[in-house]
Amino acid sequence: MKSITRLSIIFWAILALSTGLNGAQRTTIVNLASVPEWQVQKSRNVSLNDVRQWGVQPLVDHEYGVTKVEIRTYGKENQTLQAVVEKAADPSSAYGLLTFYQNESMKPEKGMKLTVVGPDQAYMARGVFFVRVLRPSKPRMSAEDFRSALIAIAGAA
Repeated sequence: MKSITRLSIIFWAILALSTGLNGAQRTTIVNLASVPEWQVQKSRNVSLNDVRQWGVQPLVDHEYGVTKVEIRTYGKENQTLQAVVEKAADPSSAYGLLTFYQNESMKPEKGMKLTVVGPDQAYMARGVFFVRVLRPSKPRMSAEDFRSALIAIAGAA
């Protein structure tokens, strides 16, 4: 009889504790980032040959398995910039494009993995996507605005 009483007390104690733990395991989501100021204004699908002026070498991109190319125009207030988004065969192919196209004038962007920035453009690899972002020259975009655009584009790629 004593063992049944002890078991019932243990059962009720575990039940009481588990209801408290259940509440502790609820997930609360807090939005720490605001909505990006940069938004896609236009988007169109093109071929690799249509983006040669961006420095694209169609044969190289084809070797890396690029299946889709899209030109996106991003805007914020009175500023716009363009990005070429290429869908590669897999993430290692997107990374391969990043390492192939980056040059000595480019440096890794602090706090942004797989992103290199040069004086005129930036390259980034995100999953199966390789992205080229052209820095507008007229008027010259500030480094802070260009970085905020890269952050928004990296999240949307």
